[in-house]
Amino acid sequence: MAEPIRVLLVCRYPLYRLGLRAALGGADAFDEVVDAATGAEALAVAPELEPHVVVVDSNVVGMLLADLLSRLQHACPSARVLVLVSVTDEHVFGEGVPPAAGYLLRECTGEELLAAVCAVHAGEPVAAEDLGPLLLAAYDSMKLTMVSHGEPVREPVQQRELTAREREVLALLALGRRNRDIAQELFIAENTVKNHVRNILDKLVLTSRVEAATYALRHGVTAERPATPGACERRPRAPPPRPGRRRRVALAAQGWRHRDRSGR
Repeated sequence: MAEPIRVLLVCRYPLYRLGLRAALGGADAFDEVVDAATGAEALAVAPELEPHVVVVDSNVVGMLLADLLSRLQHACPSARVLVLVSVTDEHVFGEGVPPAAGYLLRECTGEELLAAVCAVHAGEPVAAEDLGPLLLAAYDSMKLTMVSHGEPVREPVQQRELTAREREVLALLALGRRNRDIAQELFIAENTVKNHVRNILDKLVLTSRVEAATYALRHGVTAERPATPGACERRPRAPPPRPGRRRRVALAAQGWRHRDRSGR
C-alpha cells in the first residue's frame, strides 16, 4: 500500500483555502492536509509537518513566490511543489520560473487538483497546457532560474541528436504526459519510457522533465508521426488464401469456377 501523502496548502484567500482542503481532505491518498495563509506561516509549519507536496497559490502574502519556494526547498528538501497560477499571472514569471515540480491553473477542478498532487508526489511533471506560452516566454528570455535542485536552466551546450522515438517521447513530455500515458500512447513498456527519458536528459544536457518539456516547447519538438494511433485505424488486410485443390474440385462440381487474381 502506498504511503499516505502529507500536503501543505499555502493560500491567502480563506474561502479558496477551504475549497482546496475539501478537494483533498476526503481522498484516502492523503494522510494530513495543513493550510497556511502566508509565506511566514508556511515556513513555520513545514519543518514539523515534513510535507510530501506543497501546493502554493502564486499570490503569496509577505514575500515573493520565488523566495518562498527557495526557502521551502531548504526547509523541506524532499517536498515537491505544485504552483497554482492563472494565465494572466505574467508577473509570476517576470523574474524567472519558480522552482516547482508542477504548474496548475488556479481555475482547475477538484479532480484535476487531486490528480496533479498525486502525479507530483510520484515524480511526474505537471504543466497545464494553457500555461505553455508563459513558460516558453520565460525560457526564451533566458530568465528561468531554479526549476529543480536549485540549479539554473541553461541552453544545452553539447547536444547529441535524439532518435525518432526519443523525439516522440519528448513531444509527449511537453504535453505533460506521465510515463504510463506515454507508454500507452506509443505501445511500449513503461520502463522503456523511463530509459528514453533518461537518454533525452543526458543528450540534451538537462536535469529534469520540466526542463525537457520547456525545451521541447521552445524548439518546437513534435513527434515525427502521430503519437496516438486512431482507435479505428485499420491495418491493410492480407488477401484471402486461395482455396486448396480439394475445395476447387468441390466448387467445380457445384458449377462454380474459382478465379484468383492471376485469372487461374
